[in-house]
Amino acid sequence: MKGNSNKNRYTDIPCYDSTRVKLKEPTTTDYINANFVNGYKHKKAYICCQGPTNRTIVDFWNMVWQEEVRLIVMTTKYVCKTFKKFCKSACSSI
Repeated sequence: MKGNSNKNRYTDIPCYDSTRVKLKEPTTTDYINANFVNGYKHKKAYICCQGPTNRTIVDFWNMVWQEEVRLIVMTTKYVCKTFKKFCKSACSSI
């Protein structure tokens, strides 16, 4: 939905509605750019999402709490050229 576009870090990477994580206690909408991914033996074994921005950090941590996430893995470089990909408040919360 167009109203959720400000909750995406990258507008060219869609969140698939059929497998997306829905926030149960949303700040504004139940949308977060995150999808469940099946594992080898378990459905919804993983969640893939975009790194949170200052606008979406509360939604990100709500999702982590809601889905009882025990491990967070960042698979990109923290800094690309001079641009920090992970918001300052997210890193200070860890």
